[in-house]
Amino acid sequence: MTPMDVLIVVERFFLYWLAYSFAGWVWETGLSVVLRKRFEDRGMLNGPICPIYGFGGLLVVVLLHDVNNPLSLFLSSGVLACTLEYASSWAIEKLYHMRFWDYSGKPFNINGRVCASNLLAFGVMGVFVVKVLKPFAFGLFAKIPPVWLDAISITLTTLLVADVAISAGVLTKIRGAAESVRADNTEAITKAVR
Repeated sequence: MTPMDVLIVVERFFLYWLAYSFAGWVWETGLSVVLRKRFEDRGMLNGPICPIYGFGGLLVVVLLHDVNNPLSLFLSSGVLACTLEYASSWAIEKLYHMRFWDYSGKPFNINGRVCASNLLAFGVMGVFVVKVLKPFAFGLFAKIPPVWLDAISITLTTLLVADVAISAGVLTKIRGAAESVRADNTEAITKAVR
């Protein structure tokens, strides 16, 4: 495999990741519209993507591509995606001292980070990704000429890096403000108790 071939593979997987991330954002935002009756951007970034869905989609495609039994694919996808969701929730909480989702009120949850209903939804999504979306996306992106693939990848990477930098800055400011309020409240409570 030549360096050019490797670059094409990397660029295509980047586009797959973006496609799955965008599909996740559409799912999350659409679900919010249906359940809450209002538009609510459910992404962690400013752009219309949920990166966790991109990573989940790629993990399912890479690790479960040869699983042919639909039930095995369903269960494996659900467990894989819930493991990713749990690890992501834990990491975000440790990094930013906040939770972006909490399933404590749902049955069969684990520390409010994952729940049974999500395992079922992720299982269905995993089957859909492997059986429908992957063949479509792989076929579509394979038709993009290398020069266009380079241009699209560079443009989208630039936009993504800018979005991540801006979003991380905002989250860091929110974390700092929350810690400041927490420190002020602790000081006020300590003075009131004395």
